[in-house]
Amino acid sequence: MKAYKVSDREGYSPYSIVVFAETRGKAISYAIGTDEYPKYEWDYTQLKAVREPALDKHYHGNTFMDWDNMEDRVAMVRDAGFYCDDDYADIDDCKNCEAKEWCEEYERLLDNQTAWDEYDHCYECRGLGDDYRIDGEELVSNCDTCPFSHYIYRRDD
Repeated sequence: MKAYKVSDREGYSPYSIVVFAETRGKAISYAIGTDEYPKYEWDYTQLKAVREPALDKHYHGNTFMDWDNMEDRVAMVRDAGFYCDDDYADIDDCKNCEAKEWCEEYERLLDNQTAWDEYDHCYECRGLGDDYRIDGEELVSNCDTCPFSHYIYRRDD
């Protein structure tokens, strides 16, 4: 079985799926109707299948590689350069991901993170810049006293 990355031809969708099949056509057919490509949204002519030979060795009887399966995710990131879409990449999730060692997106997120980011706890405070204060030379979180803080709501439950 050969590994194919199936995605939409025009690049409208940020998603791709790795399918194991004998041909490109079969790979697209297998992909249509999955959670990634529901039958009512895509037809055969809107998708393309590109060979991913580096993933061939990861065929173990399954038709698809599952992004939620950490073993599959590591293989997809390490061997084929997959990563989370910018809209869904979150530095906190990335820190717990086993594929971060090989992920260029994780490196980019780390490079773009600032020292202030760890103190940005909620949307309201982030917009106003009130989620921290400077105490001497140290940043101190204001979340314990913030009325919008989810930490306070947890304590009251």
